Amino acid sequence: MAQYTMYPTNSEYMKVAKALIFRYPFLKDMEGNGYNTWHMSLKRRFKAERTPLVHHEVVRNMKQRFGHHRSPQAPEKNQGSIRTSTPAGLCEEMNRIHNIENLQHRFREEFLPILPKVLAPLEKIYLQAGEESLSEDLPAMDFKTGLVLLPIIFKEKVEHRVTVEEPGAPYPTTQLTHSDCKSAFTRRGPSVVQTDGFELCRASDLEEGVIVAFCAYSVFNMADPPNRKNTLTFVQRCIPNISEEGDKPLSTTVIRILNQLY
Repeated sequence: MAQYTMYPTNSEYMKVAKALIFRYPFLKDMEGNGYNTWHMSLKRRFKAERTPLVHHEVVRNMKQRFGHHRSPQAPEKNQGSIRTSTPAGLCEEMNRIHNIENLQHRFREEFLPILPKVLAPLEKIYLQAGEESLSEDLPAMDFKTGLVLLPIIFKEKVEHRVTVEEPGAPYPTTQLTHSDCKSAFTRRGPSVVQTDGFELCRASDLEEGVIVAFCAYSVFNMADPPNRKNTLTFVQRCIPNISEEGDKPLSTTVIRILNQLY
């Protein structure tokens, strides 16, 4: 259900409960409509699972801070789109929360020294993109490619963080709007940062979109999803050097990659 939405309607809970009973008839309630017990159980369980993902007080504060509203000047077809912030606003909020002087500068300062080792295991993918590139700014292309393809060295999927289609999960995701991933490495192009179906902001470039999506986890106090956890933990500990009381020990995978890169 979380892959569809973090906030199902009552009707959606009912559809899931009905589908469950249809597929497994022996689970049907002995009384009533046959699925009411499962309907209520799903709602309780999902609410409990969702609680650590987003602290609603934080979200409300962010909506007030950044003006979470529909734009009256927007065309009719875009009246439902919601803006929470600008890329600069989210980065500044991240800086404030964790007392970071300049997050985007910190990314370059901390990531560039390990970039050659990050790109080394991605050589085949990277060289193919480079051969098709018309870009003269190779250092910028290196940085962007390493940042986007970083999940691969943790055996996590790039498309969980960067996608050309509507994100299939409710977590912060960078969606390309005018290009595919390969061409986005070699030229500037806008992207949209989304979470749970809402547009947080529009970024001018893929690199900016990836950094802003990372900020969203801290700004909205979101738990790291399992299929992105190693990459996010690595970025958190090694770029802005964020660690908090109660953090779990680093996973074996993250420790192994740290030993390879440093």
